[in-house]
Amino acid sequence: MRLIDADDFKLKFNQKDFKGFIFARIIDMQPTIDPESLRPHGRWIKNENGDPACTNCKGEALLDGSEADVYSEFCPHCGAKIEWED
Repeated sequence: MRLIDADDFKLKFNQKDFKGFIFARIIDMQPTIDPESLRPHGRWIKNENGDPACTNCKGEALLDGSEADVYSEFCPHCGAKIEWED
């Protein structure tokens, strides 16, 4: 999948041309992708050593020996958005 600028794409067509008008309407009917939905998601889990690790990449959260990374919104290894469970 690749994201494009649909507005710029439509400008490439001559709006006075009937086929160009129809094509522009088809572009407008397509759903918009939320870029945030493309970001990987994960949770912190305990790995075999008992340390917190990302479910997306299995990278350990304790990079500097502190638990500061565990409370981060994103994994420091893969950038996955961490989903918090209540």
